[in-house]
Amino acid sequence: MRLTALTALLALTTLTSCTIGPGDYAVLRIAAVKTPILSASCYQDGVIDPNVAMDNYEVRAGDSLAIFASDKETYWLEWTSASVSIEGSRDGKDYHFNGIDTDVQEPAMGERTTQNTEHDVQITITGSSVTGQYLVKQSCMSTIPNVCPYESCVSTVDFVGTVVKGVELEHGI
Repeated sequence: MRLTALTALLALTTLTSCTIGPGDYAVLRIAAVKTPILSASCYQDGVIDPNVAMDNYEVRAGDSLAIFASDKETYWLEWTSASVSIEGSRDGKDYHFNGIDTDVQEPAMGERTTQNTEHDVQITITGSSVTGQYLVKQSCMSTIPNVCPYESCVSTVDFVGTVVKGVELEHGI
């Protein structure tokens, strides 16, 4: 009888923890804040428009994403609607994904504009429950006056959701 109880406990532990190993993946269904929250640095002179500052966003948009492991230490987040596939890592139930895109433009000799977009996603999976935050950090530097709308801007999207059980991926989500 003890062996049966131990087997059941191990099976329950496996089902309630989301351990993703090489060749495995987890599909997450999330509800994300529909309108990203922008930092003050995204606005002219660093002042948030009072009409925006008093806004409250409780309506969320549904979305799906997948996490898969390419080896024991490297994880990938595939978030199609955000147009990103980002490399990351796992520490217990916490996943962290980070990637930077850099766009350099040199329209004429001696002129240069560099725009960086950093994608930073934190996800915690506890059993089937998912919580997380998606930060997009943008920066712009230019030798050309008035080209950059801001030096830096951070937008934040919080989300909650669940791990979807029994899903077979045939193509990207």
